[in-house]
Amino acid sequence: MANNNEYIIIDEPRVRFLENMIVNPIIVLFAAMIIPMFVSLPFYGRWWLPFVWLIFNGVILGSPTIKKEIIFSIVGFALLATLLLGTSYMLNTGITFNFSIVSYVVIIMNAVFFLFLYLVVFTQGAPYQIYQYVKGEQ
Repeated sequence: MANNNEYIIIDEPRVRFLENMIVNPIIVLFAAMIIPMFVSLPFYGRWWLPFVWLIFNGVILGSPTIKKEIIFSIVGFALLATLLLGTSYMLNTGITFNFSIVSYVVIIMNAVFFLFLYLVVFTQGAPYQIYQYVKGEQ
């Protein structure tokens, strides 16, 4: 039997356990830009941790676009790994260039990283806005 101070509506969505951990995806984007300036994350966390954070955020948000977000994250991370491993292979095999390829690869890696991070963030932005509107936080 319900307490007299409570009301129960059968169609009302239940509060999820991890609902307090949902963050605005723009915060993840800003964190991915700012945190590496001050802290060096272990295991190349600068490159993969924002993608994992956004996937986790999408799952607990109940995002209807979670499949797109996961695909963007996997493709982005795969391109980053390919660039890193390809450059490492070329440098270890002794292929020489007239210019420093490492500096150009870092620029390309940053471009790929932020392109796919933007894709995930802005794909997740609409479901987050709807979540915020439903919860009355806007």
